[in-house]
Amino acid sequence: MLHKGTDNHFPILNQGSAPGATLIDPICPNYSCRDAVRQTNERLERLSLQTRVGMQLLRNDEPEKALETALRFLAEAFGSPWCALWLASPGGEMYSMNAVWHAGASMKHLLMASRQIITKSRTGSAGPLTRAAMQLEPLWIEDYSAEATDRVWAAKKSGLRSWIGVPLMGFTAAPGVVELFPHS
Repeated sequence: MLHKGTDNHFPILNQGSAPGATLIDPICPNYSCRDAVRQTNERLERLSLQTRVGMQLLRNDEPEKALETALRFLAEAFGSPWCALWLASPGGEMYSMNAVWHAGASMKHLLMASRQIITKSRTGSAGPLTRAAMQLEPLWIEDYSAEATDRVWAAKKSGLRSWIGVPLMGFTAAPGVVELFPHS
């Protein structure tokens, strides 16, 4: 029995189904070709997500609703029950949560804790949100509970472990950061 391969086509079995037989891929017979196809598929998935988010923001007359839907699209793409947008203050000294999408009641502790937090960007110890913003690079933390932030207890209580921060691009510092807690 043939099963659909990960590259969206059907590999075929070389010389019958004997133990140790190898799979021959008629479209990409070598690994470098399969890697190229995989990378192209990943680029297309990103482009599709960017298009969905952009179209949602353009088509909706209610900016808050459009932003919430865009955050939901991002959360679904990353397998995250939480997606929040943190924006910098006009002077860039602090970040506060501007919008959030979450997957329901299990996120209530994190939601309450996040609404009470304003993250300082240049003073004190830099939390993960600030580090992502200052580095202008996405930051992934496998064990968020090891971070020294005020929201660790809320993330634990909500069953969240990993954290991703993706800065919005600016010239010297990020004007905002998209925050996700993907399932590990």
